[in-house]
Amino acid sequence: MRVDGESIRGPNKMKTPYKERNPNLYCRFHRDIGHDTENCWPLKKEIESLIQRGKLGRFIKHGRNADRDNDNRIGRRNGERQPWRRNDRNDGGRNNANTDNRRKERGRSRERDGRNAGQQDDRPTGVSRDSSTKKSRENNGMISFNESDIDSVSCPHDDALVVNLNMDGYEMKRVMIDTGSSVDLLYYEAFKQMEVPEDRLLPIEGPIKGVTGASAYPFARVNLQVKFGQKPCQIERGIEFLVVKFQGAYNAIIGRATQNALRVVASTYYQAMKFSTPHGIGIVRGQQKIARECYLEETKTLDGTVVLMSSLDVRADEKEQNNEARRAELVLLSKRRG
Repeated sequence: MRVDGESIRGPNKMKTPYKERNPNLYCRFHRDIGHDTENCWPLKKEIESLIQRGKLGRFIKHGRNADRDNDNRIGRRNGERQPWRRNDRNDGGRNNANTDNRRKERGRSRERDGRNAGQQDDRPTGVSRDSSTKKSRENNGMISFNESDIDSVSCPHDDALVVNLNMDGYEMKRVMIDTGSSVDLLYYEAFKQMEVPEDRLLPIEGPIKGVTGASAYPFARVNLQVKFGQKPCQIERGIEFLVVKFQGAYNAIIGRATQNALRVVASTYYQAMKFSTPHGIGIVRGQQKIARECYLEETKTLDGTVVLMSSLDVRADEKEQNNEARRAELVLLSKRRG
């Protein structure tokens, strides 16, 4: 396939069985049914690759907005190569003045909209009087999964959904999205790596039980700000985690209570979780390779013997001093750099 004289690498074969695809959607890139061309993720990646190589110049907008977009793309690429850091303070000076000016302008704009609203009551029947609600409803959209979501997934598989999340300004890896858990858990070893002050830990009493009947005893709870997705399709919420001291392959677990509160739709098959935002559908993709590593760690003892999950002692506080070399391999947190 060629676009503006530039060759685009052909796509991989669709993985979803033909009978399960939507026959009403056709992709000109794949030359097959299942999803439409506009929502073809592999095609978007190929076009972005051509743009980054300096191709397709006549299709790229120029001017001040284009320069700003290019700067944003460069900033994102540079940020991906660096750890994350906290960036939630005002810088003061001119930036704050500009922010105040923009805030005042938005206020004046809302006042004008309010005055104009009173002049629109005589519009003909059939003209929407609540365009903001309609726009919000259109932006939220319908959450769905299609062929483009699975192109980067290794199939067939039986992997859990394990993701990276921004928690209190730190990138938290090995976060399991677990519909079988009614609570949100944070492992103490991960908490210590976050360098969050210990005085934020609040006491808690009572055990929590797993599906096997085994009990775990969290020793504290902590509230952390968690970000899901990337701007502009991003949501941020304060989540209260129960902090446990026993060892595990994961750093944290997001249970179904939080998933339901955020109206998240998680799919282990498509290795992704999606959610509605005022700016469209947000998405967090799973780390399939990490999920498999976590599974192997969960089902093996330290000497490599495979054991049943139900035989694991979840109250093993004394195991914390075991195998420091193994723990050193699980450096799972990094500070955020802007």
